[in-house]
Amino acid sequence: MKQCKNCGAALPEDALFCPVCETELVDKLQLRAPRPKRRRAILAVLLALALLAGGLGFWSRSLRHEPQVYNAGKPLAEMQYTAQDGVNYRLYLSFAETEEAEPCERIHLSVPESGAGRAVSLLCAVPEDGTPAEGAAFAELIDHVDILTAELQGSDALEHGEAAYDAALPFAAAAVTLRYDRHCWLNELGWVLTMKNGDVIYLHQYVYIEDEKRVSNAGAPAVELQYTAEDGVRYRLFLSAAKTAEDAQPREKVFFTIPERGRGSFVSSLCAVPEGGTLADGAAFAEQIKYVDIRVGSLPEFEPPEFDGVPRDGSRPFAAASVAISYDERWRENELGWVLRMKNGDLIYLHQFVIVENGA
Repeated sequence: MKQCKNCGAALPEDALFCPVCETELVDKLQLRAPRPKRRRAILAVLLALALLAGGLGFWSRSLRHEPQVYNAGKPLAEMQYTAQDGVNYRLYLSFAETEEAEPCERIHLSVPESGAGRAVSLLCAVPEDGTPAEGAAFAELIDHVDILTAELQGSDALEHGEAAYDAALPFAAAAVTLRYDRHCWLNELGWVLTMKNGDVIYLHQYVYIEDEKRVSNAGAPAVELQYTAEDGVRYRLFLSAAKTAEDAQPREKVFFTIPERGRGSFVSSLCAVPEGGTLADGAAFAEQIKYVDIRVGSLPEFEPPEFDGVPRDGSRPFAAASVAISYDERWRENELGWVLRMKNGDLIYLHQFVIVENGA
């Protein structure tokens, strides 16, 4: 038992004061607050730890990669890309299943006798001062690949599998197999690469499918040809720049002068005369056309007129289709091409030469 130092009363061992004489039994030194210097030292240590933690956080944030998006507005078939480890890669798409693969923005494929074809689109990644075979390591930097197809001019969409690294094609970072038939005549094939560091890269190619058995004048377009429609009706097709049915005749070359304002325009018309009929009867030919594509030979910056499907002009009822074309002094002599995609899958090429002269 514990005894009170003042009155000698017996007390429990844990007693803090004597209930008899009310004497405190605890040494006051034990209850002293810490010295101010020690408190300041503790606070200094805590502050230093806080600053260190903040500095480490700032340092780690400074090393964090800010994801970038490449080519979203204008996808490319080829580009330069610097990976997070600093290696500079030449990225490009190709259809050549050999190590000599080169960038290929567009490819023309033929329909085999079986009616269904196959092609492989490849993503190649060549490190700076390296070879295509070394670029296969680029696959390790990719988180996933999305393959997109946009069917153009009313065609059907390409079928495709998943894009992945293929050990049989060691020079390619990834490959995807495409399947097509004659109805997939024009598709835009898009590769969307999402990198492990968050970067997103867009690349693309155009895929043209041509059935040689059903293509007219692909090698040597003409201003006039004979065409037998699927219903057996035979048509005389030709291009004309005439304003009336009486003047509508095939013209391989049409001449125009530049007006004072520096820019002129004309209307190119597709005429279709059924055997035993007239120009007016040929207007029904437009119902058999699925899409019309207008092209200009040597003017890559030429923007074709916008229309949906088959362009018609009410002021030229004698024509199956008509397109207004603007020209200036850059034209000089150019090839104006019509590409008709028929609903039955046929493809017809027609053309004219447009010669622009300075009237002054």
